[in-house]
Amino acid sequence: LIFMNIDNVSVKQGELMQGAPEEAHFDAIVINGAITGLPKSLKDQLGIGGRLVVIEKINDNLSQAVLIQNHGNTFSRIELFNAFAGQIF
Repeated sequence: LIFMNIDNVSVKQGELMQGAPEEAHFDAIVINGAITGLPKSLKDQLGIGGRLVVIEKINDNLSQAVLIQNHGNTFSRIELFNAFAGQIF
């Protein structure tokens, strides 16, 4: 990212369930891998208008890319497309 002069992005590694609450509230969160359920703790780290993109495992044969958006006191969920990625949670 430095070589591309992108300075408004932060890459985090660590426990998925925890996220990075000390740096919340985020405009965007991208989870690089499939999960079986989205932890509430991650949704709570989105700022108002913030978006979270993740591949959610539906069953052994189906996963979907999902967009979650924080609207203040509610969240929307849009199923984008069928996808496949290695499960991380």
